[in-house]
Amino acid sequence: MVYCEMGMKNWKKEIAKFDKIIRNNNIIYNHK
Repeated sequence: MVYCEMGMKNWKKEIAKFDKIIRNNNIIYNHK
C-alpha cells in the first residue's frame, strides 16, 4: 500500500514535469 502511494506520487511528479515542458513549449510557440 505504501509502495503504491509512493509510485503514485512519483507518477504525479513526472506528469507535472511533462506538463511544465508542454506549457513552456506552448508559450514559445505563442510568441512566434
